[in-house]
Amino acid sequence: MRIPKTHTSARLEVWPPINSAYKPTDHCETGFDCTDEENDEAITTLRQRAWAVLRAKIDEQTADTGILTKLRTYFEERFRYDEQGVPRVWKPEDDIDGAFKKAKDATLELISLYAKIAPHDPELAYTPPEDGESDAPGLVVFSETKALELGARVRREADAHYVEAKRSTVAGIAQIPYWIYGVLVVLGWNEAMLILFNPLYFTLMLILAAGA
Repeated sequence: MRIPKTHTSARLEVWPPINSAYKPTDHCETGFDCTDEENDEAITTLRQRAWAVLRAKIDEQTADTGILTKLRTYFEERFRYDEQGVPRVWKPEDDIDGAFKKAKDATLELISLYAKIAPHDPELAYTPPEDGESDAPGLVVFSETKALELGARVRREADAHYVEAKRSTVAGIAQIPYWIYGVLVVLGWNEAMLILFNPLYFTLMLILAAGA
């Protein structure tokens, strides 16, 4: 259930491989001199247990801590790093807003993708077996309320990264360029010479320096 780093789109097909691994239980071999009724009952039990194990693993991988870590990593890999995986050093001329929106939207799409086991190809659609329990886990992984909660938490963390990036560019703008010091030296050269070669000004400067 780890989100592959190489994918550039949030529309990942994560469910077909899982379904492919589970579906062989639909075609279990019969035998052992069992009646058709016994074979059907054994296959049904096997499918129920296999589905329970699969759902337990999915629930484990999509628990709050795990899924938030996956979403955070997915966002950071697209906002804080470039296509070559090099950390970005934001400059005032960079399109921070565009990069942020693209990374955040792609991350939020993952929530709806993981919310339900629903492959895009209808031929891969699957109905879990009935086990007689009303609260048995089905195809829904996240409820609508849970999906909204995850989306809100992702937005808060993404906004924090955005503010951090904006502050780094503001700090770069606020820093005085080095060439300004050269301009000050040129413009103040005459005044500096006047102080150095005038005994009165030079003595006054020494007194002020000693007093400081």
